[in-house]
Amino acid sequence: MVNFSVNGDRKLGDLLSAKALVTAPGERICYATDLAFTDANLSRWLALAEGSDYLFIEGGFLDEDKAIAASKRHLTASQAGSIAAAAGVSRCVPMHFSPRYLGREQSLLDEFQRGLTTGLATL
Repeated sequence: MVNFSVNGDRKLGDLLSAKALVTAPGERICYATDLAFTDANLSRWLALAEGSDYLFIEGGFLDEDKAIAASKRHLTASQAGSIAAAAGVSRCVPMHFSPRYLGREQSLLDEFQRGLTTGLATL
């Protein structure tokens, strides 16, 4: 057991040598919300998320409400799926659904899945 005093006289090396802290390769996790679907955002976001292990991404609107999503600087579920596919992430989780779709969440999930398989949506 490693004892630590309140005055902070222990260092990271102490933790490592006492095997109180073990390091290993980690996983890369990305989180995207309140993301407008613009060329500039797509370019930056794809560079950031490329190859991530997990992507949690907003997909709060159906394609039928694409104009509303754009006005609120949000993605549609289809756009979110296409971004996840283009980034080549291992696992993706759509989230941040608009409350207007209560009871219709499966429609959002279906559009997200279509976006994953159809490629990057156009602006």
